[in-house]
Amino acid sequence: MENSEEIKKVICEKLPHKTIRIFEAVLALRNEGVDLNNLTVAEIAKKAGIGKGTVYDYLSSKEEIIVKALAYEYCLQVYEFDYNIRKEVKFEEQVEAAFRWVEDNMKKSFFLMRLVQVDQSFMKLGREFCESLFPNISKPEAFNDTIDYVLSTGAKENKIRYPKDNLERDMVINAIGGALFAYLMAPEKYVAFEYTNVKEYAKEFLFRLLA
Repeated sequence: MENSEEIKKVICEKLPHKTIRIFEAVLALRNEGVDLNNLTVAEIAKKAGIGKGTVYDYLSSKEEIIVKALAYEYCLQVYEFDYNIRKEVKFEEQVEAAFRWVEDNMKKSFFLMRLVQVDQSFMKLGREFCESLFPNISKPEAFNDTIDYVLSTGAKENKIRYPKDNLERDMVINAIGGALFAYLMAPEKYVAFEYTNVKEYAKEFLFRLLA
């Protein structure tokens, strides 16, 4: 699986260069702490280094710009997740890679979740855009395939047993992911813990659930 920079090259072959600049501008502003709900097209254009009118040559509205920018980021995230997992050989190293990815991307993904909750049409737009770029990774199966790869590695090393069915797998992953999410979104609630401690708890929980 390619890394993020190589994937960006692939995306650039599918999208106009200025569209990529617009998306990267949105993500840069978000990372600087700008509230996406209050972001203006003028700010996006300035950050992208293009005229405001030019933005509308490629995208029709601020809502479309933001949703597609987040969908673009999601595509990169899924590829990066798979790449970082599969380059590791051992089970615990793969789990560590997954936790690092969660830490790097959880808060970014939360912005997308907040946005799509406002209007389901945004979710549809983002999904369709992902599908237009990479039909295979826009589906839940893409993420699940990577998770299954990790669990299979753990089972082969006799560190865990493989889940008996997809429901058990999803319940285990959702329980661990939910705990990590809770910590990362509100660490002040868990002042006695560093993320390192939380990861250790999560790994211990994984071993117990799939003992």
